[in-house]
Amino acid sequence: MKKIFLSLFMICIATAVSAQEWTEESIAGILTVEFPGTVTASENQGMAVKQSFSDKYVAVVQTTSLGEDADAIMGEDLDILYDSVVEGMMGSMYTAGDSKEEDIMIGNLKGRKVIHTVKMTETQEVPVQTVLLITQNRVISFSYIELVETGDSSDRDRFFNSIKLAK
Repeated sequence: MKKIFLSLFMICIATAVSAQEWTEESIAGILTVEFPGTVTASENQGMAVKQSFSDKYVAVVQTTSLGEDADAIMGEDLDILYDSVVEGMMGSMYTAGDSKEEDIMIGNLKGRKVIHTVKMTETQEVPVQTVLLITQNRVISFSYIELVETGDSSDRDRFFNSIKLAK
């Protein structure tokens, strides 16, 4: 009985030690999201970036101001605006193959989820999932890039499922 208890105890310890740490971060005071691992933040030319990464993934949130013409842009049909943002995003990456898009809701915010593949090198393509939200004169993109396909989507799912409106 002691051996069984000790074995179970060791399994629990090993699981706790290998568990990924998660950190909740505020995004522009509008949303929150949980990142796996250590989060770094930077700002450059009106774009705020928060990201965490390992040898298996990159989780990144970019917040970009729509600038001086924000009122005119926000007055456009939201679907047309999302189509333009997705087109620009896909055009700036070396996208391989088809993409899949769907409209989503986070709280009362309408967003767009895009799943596609990015060509990293001549021989390496990686899956990318992005959620786009346009609100308060900002475009906010949440992306999870799988550098190594593990067949386990639990970290990616937790990242996206943790996106919430800030309280």
